[in-house]
Amino acid sequence: MKTLIGRGSANPAVQAAVLGLLVFISYLLTRAPGLMYTDSGELAAVCTTFGVAHPTGYPLFTLLGHVWTLLPWTSPIVGLNVLAGLWMAGAAAMIHRTTYELIRRTHGVEGGGTDALIGATVAAGSFAWSAVAWSQATSIEVYSLHALLTAATIFAVLRSTDPSATSPRWTVASGLLFGLMMANHLSSAFLAPGLLLLWSDTGERIRERLRRWPYLVVPAVLGVLLYAVLPMRSAQEPPVNWGMVHRGIDAFLYHVKGTQFGVWMFSEKAAVSTNAKLLWHHLTSMTLWIGLVPVVGGLLATRGAGRRTMLGLLVLIVGNLGITLGYSIPDIDPYFLPTIMTVA
Repeated sequence: MKTLIGRGSANPAVQAAVLGLLVFISYLLTRAPGLMYTDSGELAAVCTTFGVAHPTGYPLFTLLGHVWTLLPWTSPIVGLNVLAGLWMAGAAAMIHRTTYELIRRTHGVEGGGTDALIGATVAAGSFAWSAVAWSQATSIEVYSLHALLTAATIFAVLRSTDPSATSPRWTVASGLLFGLMMANHLSSAFLAPGLLLLWSDTGERIRERLRRWPYLVVPAVLGVLLYAVLPMRSAQEPPVNWGMVHRGIDAFLYHVKGTQFGVWMFSEKAAVSTNAKLLWHHLTSMTLWIGLVPVVGGLLATRGAGRRTMLGLLVLIVGNLGITLGYSIPDIDPYFLPTIMTVA
């Protein structure tokens, strides 16, 4: 019995773009009419005035958001809420591409099997229209950009390990995207072990892998250097200038490391069980329970055809939950996005 039920001729990139467009339209039609919960107002003000946001500063988010507000929107809030949807729709498109790539590898699909198309569409759609993703796509926050960068980084890492990828461009892209992830949200650091496992799945000898390290590390450092924007802008005393980080290296590091929020990290014993129940609720809601069966099937299929790929994906989840489960804040839901994405 053939694995594929048919073959399509459409380019997978085009398929992903069409899916992303449909998702974006749904976000556009359901976007928030104004400001929403928690940090939405502050972050909108930071983007509009090119200020310094609360720890960890989010320099990439601020830069992109500020440029976006310069467009002729009816109001900055309308424009930024549209931008959130655009970022999350981009994340859905990248999940489509990543899932297609995984199916191609685990099942030997070449050129556009119908099974691969269905699998990629279901995975991307399940994520895009999950409660957490949809909530972050309709109102401005840092997590929609975080989702896009996470999905794009995973895709670039997988492409960098393709035997046909003889040039280092995908490794360079992987490093740069990870650096930009860090410049948007420092929790990305906990995804590094899983990403490195995926990146090392090439069958190369250790010496050959070491030769590729500069192509990964240097672009990542360049992305992280965006944090230099914070003290430079802070010194100009914008209307929103959280932490006055230009005062010195101590003030800068205190802000960037998010030290003042550390009091909520593993501070309550009940936080782990509460957050675990919340994650389970989101996963069962996204998959409607029955979807957990193909999730397990996909895990087993990946184990058989790419053990290190499976381990890398699992370590991604472990890294994400390592910082998220013990974090006792009321708006913890979007912190689960990398786990929800990987499950999808």
